[in-house]
Amino acid sequence: PLILQVEMSNFRSMPKRNLQDYENLEVIGMGAQYEGGPLSDTLRDLTVRKLPTTLCNRRRWYGNRVNDATMFCAGYRNGGR
Repeated sequence: PLILQVEMSNFRSMPKRNLQDYENLEVIGMGAQYEGGPLSDTLRDLTVRKLPTTLCNRRRWYGNRVNDATMFCAGYRNGGR
C-alpha cells in the first residue's frame, strides 16, 4: 500500500492542530513517485488521507514505529494516486 510515514520533528515552529483520522491533506514534494523510483525534478502535489496510527502501526506496515508526538501516516490502504 501507499502509506507515507511523515516525520514532523523539523516542523516544531508550525502551528499545531489535531489532524482527524481520514481527513484529506494536501501534500507537496519532490520525492520518488513510487517506492524505489527515481526522484522527481518537478514539485508535485497530491491529496492523501490521514490514517489512524493504530492502522499504520500494524505489524505488516510500520510495526509500532509511528510515534504520534512527531509523526503521522497518510495515504491509501490500496496504494495508488
